[in-house]
Amino acid sequence: MGRNLKIKIVAGNLLDPALLKVWEELSAVHSVEVCGIDSGAYSGTSSLPMVLFPQIPDMPGFCRDLHRHLLGADVIIGIETSKLYTFQALRAARKLGIPFACVTHDYDPFVYEKFTNIRAIQQDICQNSDLFFPTSRRAVQLLEMERVPREKISRISVATDSEKFSFSEKSAARFRNYIQVPKESILVTFITNLGDFEPAATIIQGTRLALNQLSAGERSKVRLLICGSGEASSPLKYLISDLGLGAQTMLLAQDTAPFLHDLLCASDIIIEGRRTKSENPEILPWHLVSAATCGASIIVPSGTIADDWLSGLVVSRLDDFSAMDVALTLTRSIGNVDHDAERRKIVGSLAAQSLSPTRAANTIAGKLETLCQQDELSNRRQGLRTFIEGHQVVMTYKDASDVLVKCEEVREFASTCEVGQHSEVLRIRGDALATLSRGDEAVSAFEESLKANSENYHALRGLGYLAWQGHSHEDALRFFKRGLAVNPNDYQCLVGIALVYRRLKMFLESVFWLQKAIGIGGLESPSLNLMVQACLENSSEPEALEVLVEIRDTFGEHPNLSTAIEKIQSHQ
Repeated sequence: MGRNLKIKIVAGNLLDPALLKVWEELSAVHSVEVCGIDSGAYSGTSSLPMVLFPQIPDMPGFCRDLHRHLLGADVIIGIETSKLYTFQALRAARKLGIPFACVTHDYDPFVYEKFTNIRAIQQDICQNSDLFFPTSRRAVQLLEMERVPREKISRISVATDSEKFSFSEKSAARFRNYIQVPKESILVTFITNLGDFEPAATIIQGTRLALNQLSAGERSKVRLLICGSGEASSPLKYLISDLGLGAQTMLLAQDTAPFLHDLLCASDIIIEGRRTKSENPEILPWHLVSAATCGASIIVPSGTIADDWLSGLVVSRLDDFSAMDVALTLTRSIGNVDHDAERRKIVGSLAAQSLSPTRAANTIAGKLETLCQQDELSNRRQGLRTFIEGHQVVMTYKDASDVLVKCEEVREFASTCEVGQHSEVLRIRGDALATLSRGDEAVSAFEESLKANSENYHALRGLGYLAWQGHSHEDALRFFKRGLAVNPNDYQCLVGIALVYRRLKMFLESVFWLQKAIGIGGLESPSLNLMVQACLENSSEPEALEVLVEIRDTFGEHPNLSTAIEKIQSHQ
């Protein structure tokens, strides 16, 4: 085991008790702090140090001043690649040079395709996180589809607090007494968000068909409990009545979190519906994981996140999630119900071995320790050098916005590195701002760059071009010539001086500096075209033909040169 790590977990509004248990296990060997968004529901649910950020109505998912709370961390963990707070955490990690890992659950392709801002967040997190801990097979596949290298992906088992969520006869009796269901009854439970009609309707219809297959004695024992609230509640009540299930069906429109353990212990069968397109993709069936360790029989649609999570455990699968499929599977499950408490405990214990938070925490801890043993600071500096080396030339408008974001991310880290590197990041920021026509901000960025390094000729060149664009010719010449004093062979400064003299109609001075630029850039550089244009514009000048011939004799033949020479000769 390595050193004790300071781990900051940015969980936002995903403070599920199941995940909190994993972080508690991780805190047995490392210092763990959780950053969440205060919803009023998680007070006292964990022994972990917890920082709760206030909810901001017009900026959901944003943690104000998160950066300050992440200072001093050895590693940062975010939850989900689609979250604003995960993106915030990643940006802070990149600024501070701290390794970043991301826990991901299920993702359906295209679920956020219409939301370009969320897709941009996902792509940035996928490209720049150091490690990923997916909890499902599909999450692994979708990370690979985002071109995340396989060596960065370590699947962990989804987990729950198996100590809390284990079968208890007392808990089962307490809940059954609350909803007035006898001990000998067979309780089938469906926990969902009733914003959608179809999943609940399919289960209700399937239950009706299943009851038709049972004897009168078996049928009288079955109770269907639907937990949830939403706009579909009212039409579902009518459907229950129309199918003659009113006496055997209960709708519980309460938050199940306070009594979830009792509910799961009391339920013989937990059934899950198939998610519809309109359902919130963030609502994940965590209760099924806890139901498994409570020893309940579980029915899930195949190919869902629940099936993915619980594969290898004793679950029944619905192939097509139709009323007929529900009926056939439910009939078999009802026939196998055994109210023996010891059997429930054994089944739950076996599930707990696979859904162990200790197992998940050990996987995470091992990978984080290896990550933090790497010379992260050295890697960070190499990345900064690569970024600077990749932006030595003028950037395109298309790239400027992305470059500006990157500059903001590395700016603070660069200030701790070599003076030249810090100056170059500020200069690149100035180039991006200038490309985006944000001139005043660009001037400030270039001036900051020169404060860090007065000999940054790239920044001097940038100020020169901004002055030229503003027709401040004396300032432009002063900045360009200061740049040349540092680097006499800077091609852009040579061209800049030539452009100033060309605008001032000073032909001989202009071609003098263009000749120097051609000497640096060669005949294929834009400076040759500028030279040809200048000579054609001033073809009446006796020196125009002489200049072009001299360039041809010095640097060799070029079609543009030959054409220009012939044109001037034809007019003489």
